[in-house]
Amino acid sequence: MPKLGLLPRHAEADSADPISVLAALPTPVLVIDANNAIRSVNPATEPFFQAGAAVLTTQNLSDIIPFDSPVFALIEAARSIGSSAAEYGLTLDSLRYGQHVISLQAARIAE
Repeated sequence: MPKLGLLPRHAEADSADPISVLAALPTPVLVIDANNAIRSVNPATEPFFQAGAAVLTTQNLSDIIPFDSPVFALIEAARSIGSSAAEYGLTLDSLRYGQHVISLQAARIAE
């Protein structure tokens, strides 16, 4: 479902910096590098994976998501086409954070 960000009535339209926008999202957002090392997370990621940002950003994606998860195929698809890719109804299952049915969107960040 699309998310709508609302600025306070007194705020200027150009005053919303990208970091604040990501922090306000109720959906987990992870930024990974070419080796799948986690470089950044938004606050919603912490309760989902039951770990703080300081811990998550020292890990590889395969440390928190099972290596055989379809998440990795979707990430590779997004990388190979150089655009975004999405999948709905994926199941993430881990002893650490339990089982979740998720919608996943992967996209390259412009350099």
